[in-house]
Amino acid sequence: MNKILKDIINRFQVLLGNRVHYVPGWDCHGLPIELKATQSLQSDANKMASRGVEDRVGHIDTDALELRKTAANFALRTIETQKEEFSHFGIMADWSRAHTYRTLDPEYEANQLQVFGQMARAGLIYRQYRPVYWSPSSKTALAEAELEYNEAHRSRSVYVRFKLDERSAALRQVLEGLNCIDQGVDLVVWTTTPWTLPANAAVAIHKDLEYVLVRLATCGSATPLLIIGKDRLEAISSLGLGRVPAKGQDRPSIGKFDILASFNGSVMLDSTYRHPFLASASSSRPIVPADFVTATAGTGLVHCAPAHGADDYGLLRNIGMIDREGLFSPVDDDGKFTAEVGNDRLVGLDVVGAGSKEVINILEDADALLSEVPIVHKYPYDWRTKKPVITRATSQWFANLDRIKQPALKALEAVQFFPPTGRNRLEAFIRSRSEWCISRQRAWGVPLPVLYDTETDEALVDDTNVRHIAKVLKERGTNHWWEGPVDDFIAPEHKTSGRTWRKGRDTVDVWFDSGVSWTLLRGLRPKLPWADIYLEGSDQHRGWFQSSLLTAIAVGDQFSTDSLLNRSAPSSSASAPAAPFKQIVTHGFVVDEKGKKMSKSIGNVLSPLTIVLGDQKKGWPAYGTDVLRFWVAKSDYSGDVPVGPTVVKKAAEAVRKVRNVARFMLANLPAQGALSSSWSDMDRSSSGFTLEVANMSMADRYILLELYRLERACRKAYDVYDFAQVMRRISEFASGPLSSLYLDITKDVLYADPQDSQRRQTVVAVLDQTLRTFTSILAPVTPHLAEEIFHFYRGSEVDPAPDHQGRSVFECRWQSVEERWNDEDFEREMAQVLEVRDAVLASLETARRDGHVKSSLAAGVEFSGPTDSTLLKLLRNKKEELPNLFLVSDVSIYDEDEERPAPADNTWSLPSRFGDVTVRLRSALAHKCPRCWTWRRQEHEEVCGRCTQALAKDA
Repeated sequence: MNKILKDIINRFQVLLGNRVHYVPGWDCHGLPIELKATQSLQSDANKMASRGVEDRVGHIDTDALELRKTAANFALRTIETQKEEFSHFGIMADWSRAHTYRTLDPEYEANQLQVFGQMARAGLIYRQYRPVYWSPSSKTALAEAELEYNEAHRSRSVYVRFKLDERSAALRQVLEGLNCIDQGVDLVVWTTTPWTLPANAAVAIHKDLEYVLVRLATCGSATPLLIIGKDRLEAISSLGLGRVPAKGQDRPSIGKFDILASFNGSVMLDSTYRHPFLASASSSRPIVPADFVTATAGTGLVHCAPAHGADDYGLLRNIGMIDREGLFSPVDDDGKFTAEVGNDRLVGLDVVGAGSKEVINILEDADALLSEVPIVHKYPYDWRTKKPVITRATSQWFANLDRIKQPALKALEAVQFFPPTGRNRLEAFIRSRSEWCISRQRAWGVPLPVLYDTETDEALVDDTNVRHIAKVLKERGTNHWWEGPVDDFIAPEHKTSGRTWRKGRDTVDVWFDSGVSWTLLRGLRPKLPWADIYLEGSDQHRGWFQSSLLTAIAVGDQFSTDSLLNRSAPSSSASAPAAPFKQIVTHGFVVDEKGKKMSKSIGNVLSPLTIVLGDQKKGWPAYGTDVLRFWVAKSDYSGDVPVGPTVVKKAAEAVRKVRNVARFMLANLPAQGALSSSWSDMDRSSSGFTLEVANMSMADRYILLELYRLERACRKAYDVYDFAQVMRRISEFASGPLSSLYLDITKDVLYADPQDSQRRQTVVAVLDQTLRTFTSILAPVTPHLAEEIFHFYRGSEVDPAPDHQGRSVFECRWQSVEERWNDEDFEREMAQVLEVRDAVLASLETARRDGHVKSSLAAGVEFSGPTDSTLLKLLRNKKEELPNLFLVSDVSIYDEDEERPAPADNTWSLPSRFGDVTVRLRSALAHKCPRCWTWRRQEHEEVCGRCTQALAKDA
């Protein structure tokens, strides 16, 4: 769908005479391809092992270079496969290697590193050991844009008791007043991630919230007192006490609390508590104030694990705890507890699953568990693997977005969005981000161009060295980062320092990878947006649209591929940064006819090639490319788009109808080849007749009026990418005014009039204009049909060969309709005549049903009315045209009292009233002509007068 939508836009612009710069490209890096490569290597290793051959590959980390080569080969093979598929979709593009791009191309990768270096020089890139989203299933850090949220995630939430240790002076005063100074006091905290409790570093409270000191009413005075937010008491009292029981068993509720005292949160500041997992003196932890603590959920006291939460990290960093104590994150890349956790029962357990369960067991054993409550809530998932992510402290590289956000939002003011709701989505994503984690722990990707001091671990990431690395990798390929010596990547300026360096192993986020594609367009159109249109799926608001905008705004006009060789910094006199795109068009995703997401496991996946080429096993006929494209165009792609046998069959029927209409028009036009070599030169009929109002019937003028409005409406719809409206309008035009009216009534003229009659020549001229405009409107969507029409229009008598290289309809511009046919006065007259026509056709249908006539041509119509009747005057003025327009053989118009001749068959008539005019359907006045089948032959004639003239000229 995506490629076809883009191609429709491109073809329309070509028809308008615009030059279109469209370079197909492929994103080649990222996890999906790396996983395919890993599976391939593991399969090879397993095969060798089964034959007793030593595993030369081993785990992915043991040979990143071999993995990269395997991934690159897989990506290149996939590109060739997709090229072959795209060739069946009618995409207008140069698919040669020289005119496509791939993100694995050295030139592209060098551009990417250049952007990174310029952002680093601007102070936008930094390294930090801090909590980030981590995907155990992908074994890499993720940015916010790579998350999707599962609303039905199930977690084990727990209410935990932390034993109060040192009491603040204010809290001691409260306890002394109650004679409870020697009694134990516990803080009650709540968390949905029990696995983070081993890394607990503090408890956060809100200094202005009201807290209460309580005792369980069902327990004795020896039981520790509890501190809970006052507003949470009622909710907590209804919870079940202790562990979730086995199925079929009950557990008592916590029950009523006796409130002993009430105080503000500030009373607890300067107090400490004991970590529930550690018994040593070092386990004493502080109570700290935090504005993010609320009384709307939990207990009003928040467990803080700064290695596993961004808010916790920010809070404790601001009060200096991170600098003093560092971060404790006993979780490895697989999402399992490490030995650092300090409890053998947890080591090696998956933190989200078995690890959380065992933490709860330990809490229960330590008498620290107040309640376990299963919950269903919103939780972040890896959008590729569809598996839960965790928050985990690791050393990562970030792009600071705080300085970019406002300029980016400002730049979006000049961007058009289709549909308009896309603006809100993209702006919301940008506003919500303050940083972008751009480092990934993967082997397949562009290496992060950073060297580290082997002694101090200090990073070398200045623009000079990044440019040097980019130059080396552009010349030797990015695999050289893994196989080349570190000295190759040290700029001359840094080789004299006496320091030794090591290469980093991180790669760049693939969204940074694809987000710098605008560098390929840089400089092509000075002072204009680099791209007119970005068109992708709606998921790219958080992906490519966002990364393209942010990187372009960060670098702005400073980017230049020449700077790889230029050591001097680019000029800083840049204008306000602009978005790399002028318009953003987004589409939904293809679903089955029932609206369900396509899935191999469900068996509802439909390949577009099945529609084009057919599938005998599945009972699919080969509908061809144009039907596939018509289905895409007629769909409301702003949302999800259904497809299936019924939908495709309807599209095929619609294409068949417009093809038949075009075929009829084409069959009635003489060969054009000898007249002109260019379709666009044709502003007259094939016979040389120009379209003059004086020579035209009402039907001729009416169809050109309808054609004018169709062309204007469709051109406007194409301009705003409303292809469904284009398809709807041209289908309605083809089946309505064109087929049911104009072609129906002009068949008689085309088949029976003399070849050189002015009336026939005018109809041919109208058909010529109609066919050319009709084809222009169809061409962006159904190019094969348009080319076929154009091929035969130009005089060919045989189908075009597969390798036909003749002139294309897309070289001949959009065939517009002149403004002069938009005549409102004529439209009002025609509207009255068409109302009368509808009345006549209704009477004809009655006459057929009653058995009076088999053909409408066996009938005639009489109109009579007052002499001053406006309608009667109009009908008199157009009397010669009315028989053809009403599909009868004769029309008579009389004043009310005027005598009328009797028809040949005077046995029936059907009178009716239309305003002040009487309409009487009767049998035709004359006899049937055997040549044209109209009832206009006089009794003594062999054929009617018109046919006599036609036969004489043919003799």
